[in-house]
Amino acid sequence: MGATHCHNCVAHLEAARVRRDSLQRARQRHRLAFIKRLKAKEARQRAEKLQRLLDDLDEPENHDMAIYQINQLGVEAIPPLIETLLNDHHPDARYGSARALGHICSEHEVKVLIKARAAKALVKALDDSHPAVRYWSSDALGRCKSHTAVEPLAQLLHDPHEGVREQARAALKEIGGPRVEQILARANSSSKGLLGWSR
Repeated sequence: MGATHCHNCVAHLEAARVRRDSLQRARQRHRLAFIKRLKAKEARQRAEKLQRLLDDLDEPENHDMAIYQINQLGVEAIPPLIETLLNDHHPDARYGSARALGHICSEHEVKVLIKARAAKALVKALDDSHPAVRYWSSDALGRCKSHTAVEPLAQLLHDPHEGVREQARAALKEIGGPRVEQILARANSSSKGLLGWSR
């Protein structure tokens, strides 16, 4: 114990220990650098894949497969989907983004703050000029069970497009709660009154 030289070969033990420790540290540095490069490459590939999938949202026939694959990417896809939903000039890409957001928010563990950002963007999209965007944004808000969307969805009960009105009603039912019951009861009574008046 504490010997500085090997009894058999007279090698300097302390120097060997220092050399071994130095080699281990160098190996560890190389391993960490390799892992860092690998993670950077994977992140770049994922970003490129996501961009290709977002581009696919421009074509409705690609939506199902693109949304399925975007859903596999999970929460990291939310910020670019929000960007597409709010700013893409193509309505197919906007409503495809709304659909994808609905799937991610309902099928993944999404932090409250991120889910709130997605819901805020979807509520904004309820004012979109294209009915498909309003329809799928309503669907997504229902899937996310976003209580902040109750009043904006209530406004869509008067949308000029019947499909949008029905989807807003379905989304409100999914969200539920006393305020939703109140809104739906009022909407039902006013539609019955209109039917009576038209007769």
